[in-house]
Amino acid sequence: MKNLEVKVMFRNFMKKYIGDVSAKGKLAEDISRDKYFPRNETSRSEMWHKVIKDYLVYDNEACESCIDAFEECWEEYCDA
Repeated sequence: MKNLEVKVMFRNFMKKYIGDVSAKGKLAEDISRDKYFPRNETSRSEMWHKVIKDYLVYDNEACESCIDAFEECWEEYCDA
């Protein structure tokens, strides 16, 4: 069941991983420093998934482990 409380942007959701020694932590740190990272308001739509993934892949040439971490985090974000 999805949490109906206050929704947050993906970039804010990722803050909980800052300092974590993992691909998720590295992604969170990169997002926190990137002033151009897409701001999805609170939408968890497929369109925003594509916008963010394309940004990581095409604008930042993200490695496979970064994309894998993004996919895991996006799933968690959608379930939150």
